[in-house]
Amino acid sequence: MARGNKKKRKRKKNEEVWDLETVVPGEDPSEVAHMVQFFLCQLRWQFGSFGDFSEFDAEMDRIGGSEDVRSCGGLMETFFRGPARGDRWVPWHTTTCEQELFLMRRIRTLKSVSEAERFCLCCAFSACRCIPVWETCVLPNIEPPVTPEFFESSKFLEGLFEFRKRGNKLHTSAFNCYPPRGASGDEFVRFIASRHVHFANIGVAAFPLITGNAATLDALDKCFRSFDRVGPTMSKVLLITTHLWYPELGILRSGCEVGDGARQAFEFLYPDGFSDVINRRDVLQHLYDYLTTTPVVDQRLPRMIEWVCHKTRARFPEIPEGAIADRMTIYDLQVQLCEWRKFRRAVDPKRTIKKGTILSL
Repeated sequence: MARGNKKKRKRKKNEEVWDLETVVPGEDPSEVAHMVQFFLCQLRWQFGSFGDFSEFDAEMDRIGGSEDVRSCGGLMETFFRGPARGDRWVPWHTTTCEQELFLMRRIRTLKSVSEAERFCLCCAFSACRCIPVWETCVLPNIEPPVTPEFFESSKFLEGLFEFRKRGNKLHTSAFNCYPPRGASGDEFVRFIASRHVHFANIGVAAFPLITGNAATLDALDKCFRSFDRVGPTMSKVLLITTHLWYPELGILRSGCEVGDGARQAFEFLYPDGFSDVINRRDVLQHLYDYLTTTPVVDQRLPRMIEWVCHKTRARFPEIPEGAIADRMTIYDLQVQLCEWRKFRRAVDPKRTIKKGTILSL
């Protein structure tokens, strides 16, 4: 894979960046090859979560072979036992991960509340993203009208205390909620309750943008980040969920906020050029353009994305079709960069997987 000459320009404080128009991802082609092979694995195991692996393999054999991807099973099992255990795994289509499926199936379909109230709940869920908490302490007690004050009620707080007393966790292990120093025991429970109020208010503030035909990436990102404790990673989570709920608005059609988890993926792919002085959205767009226009990228990938898309839509008819894309999207790529980073660092740092390489089964 050829690499362009890097043009550098001076910035304030003598910071140097490369020109995105002249650089190619991956000084070492094995990084891109490894990432693309992992993407195919993600598609295989997504389909395998509800279908028969043999059906996926037969389709891959039809278009170019499946043995190299099938042979990654041992590494993927390690992935699922470690950094992708439980709700920490996000399949290729983001909307099929445990947390987004819960929102789609249990919150978006609530008939007893208004659309504004559903969106308030949708944002409040990101306070903990812990499905058992919501199944136990929230859903059984929902009564319209739903407002942020619902999460200030003694019933909700007492439910959290009782839930934790039984040895349950109050927050997903997929990311850190960064409680204030000293917020342990009962104080941590109160912190989680107040965090729900905080995120419900985010939903109240953002909903007028959706109904007012003003729900752009920049407008929503600005709204989300105007709230305390919402940085690029949490804004990205809220943006993706909002886009999946309202795919017809095309919020992330041409861009996506980039969370901190994708940073090291960029460092792997652009080892001589990436730094925080570069706009991460620009780097993501550059990588997306490269992967979707370069013939050297394994052409099994776009064909299997389309195939898995149609199978997934059939399996989950309650999810809007636009939330399960039949091609690579920039937001699915952003999420998958985070998944690949985890796999690349913790499971396969030597990059043993790539197209045509058959590992010992």
